[in-house]
Amino acid sequence: MAIIPKIVNPEDRFYIRDFFWNYPQKVLKVYKTNRILTVLFLVFFTSLIAWIILKTDSFVKSFAPQNDNTLVEATVGRLGTLNPLFASQNNIDRDIDELIYQRLIYIDQSGSPLPGIAESWETITPGKHYIFHINQQLRWSDGEELTADDVIFTFDEAASLDGSGLGDSIGSNLKGIKVEKVDDYSVDIALSEVNSSIFETLSIFIVPEHVLNDIKDEDYLKYGVILTPIGSGPYRVRAITDSYILLEANPQSLETPKIKKIKYMTFPSIQALEIDFRNNLIDSVTGIPLSQIDFIDEYPDYDKYSILIYPRKKVLFLNLRDKLIEKKDLRIAIAKAINKDNLVSADGKLGKKAFSPIPSNSWAFNKSSDLQKYSPKEAKSKVSGLGYKLNKDGFFEDEKGNALELRLTYLDTEQNRQVVDQVQKDLKNIGVKVLLDPQSYDSILNETVATRNYQMLLFEVETTIDPDQYSLWHSSKIKYPDLNLSGYNFGTVDLLLERSRITLNKNNRRSDYQLVQRYLSLDVPAVFLYEPYYNYIVRSSLKVVGLDKINLPSDRFRYISEWEFR
Repeated sequence: MAIIPKIVNPEDRFYIRDFFWNYPQKVLKVYKTNRILTVLFLVFFTSLIAWIILKTDSFVKSFAPQNDNTLVEATVGRLGTLNPLFASQNNIDRDIDELIYQRLIYIDQSGSPLPGIAESWETITPGKHYIFHINQQLRWSDGEELTADDVIFTFDEAASLDGSGLGDSIGSNLKGIKVEKVDDYSVDIALSEVNSSIFETLSIFIVPEHVLNDIKDEDYLKYGVILTPIGSGPYRVRAITDSYILLEANPQSLETPKIKKIKYMTFPSIQALEIDFRNNLIDSVTGIPLSQIDFIDEYPDYDKYSILIYPRKKVLFLNLRDKLIEKKDLRIAIAKAINKDNLVSADGKLGKKAFSPIPSNSWAFNKSSDLQKYSPKEAKSKVSGLGYKLNKDGFFEDEKGNALELRLTYLDTEQNRQVVDQVQKDLKNIGVKVLLDPQSYDSILNETVATRNYQMLLFEVETTIDPDQYSLWHSSKIKYPDLNLSGYNFGTVDLLLERSRITLNKNNRRSDYQLVQRYLSLDVPAVFLYEPYYNYIVRSSLKVVGLDKINLPSDRFRYISEWEFR
């Protein structure tokens, strides 16, 4: 059989050149017949490519400003005052103060003194009388000498500000302290009585007399914002705006920071901070709970540090001045109802559960003083014993049908809302209704705390490294502006607190403080919830030093001169 050759029409052949030549017409034909689907596909494809490109480090780095040895740190909040004579609770103020000022002496994690402006000291009477010798090479950032006159001025001025009405000053802790000049570089500091925590009391920032002596009273609190502050620390302020504080290495400092500039950025919200972070404009983020900045998980080139801040406590103060709260069994019920394990595990990095006012790393901490462990069953029994009955809705009420309700007052922040929600659920679980009372910062400090108008108050307190708890629990500190927020009044505890603060023998003090912790656990003037974590997010290329040595978050800058970009 003959094989008939297949005749191929040249027009039927596939030519690659023809495909590319006719490609635009074919695409146009597909587009016209499937217009909607085509548009959706193109939008999706374009978005996908753009997202892939935007996520690449090379793209971000090509558009972001290149590092010029400037550390860009970010947080949410606003600057208050840069006058360290005022007792600021603002973490931004504290951070900047640590960068531009120096303390007379510093305190390590054990409570022992370290050199600061005073390079050495002599003990005349332990716990009462010392002579401090100032480093003679120190200069203020404007070139003026730092002398004994500046130290004397700082202590005298702080004391005079106490009760002046200008603001809460550090002077309230300096009563009974006499500071005298020995020579231009030495001061004699004596207390009216022995104080076992004297070194922490004296660990204050020193300010320049030649600058602050000329500031008008009405501008005193605003100093550092309306006028460039002068310090002796490793950095000096170059500029202050509504959105950042720019610092540069202080040429007068005895330290030589490896990082030459710090741009400390303040944002009104986490959302605003996130925009700059995603654009690679931020090197470090400070003081924000990890649950609120989970977008950082998308960036592996940042390190997360969670540091337990032992001197801080999140505390539920129970106001013993209130007719309901004064019932001890009700306070015990509240303490036993709160599941602290759930509370601290809900966030993952909220903190470490607490049951004592004394830091858990302290030599005076009593590990066996947790007498009110979690037990909803026992909590219900305590409330029933007060004559309350459970109604059909599962809440306790008195014989007249009045529900057992307690008001919980707190500073309205996202993290506090998380805490009070848990407390509300736990107390509901035992039949106690909790009414939430969120308040602003100004309202809670200037009205609620000032008038002691609360039943339960969620508050974060900051204690000293030394276990002295006089200011929180002594009966003489019940009235505003003192800090016995529970109104606790027990003579035995008063005596223990008085004796231990004038006793230098560590073993005797330990015994006294262990008893204080036991009495507080029995009487329940407060429920100690947790010691919080401080979260610090840092670019991996930034070498940070000293985070393991800090007592408080601002202490991280004590070692800033050793930080560097790798």
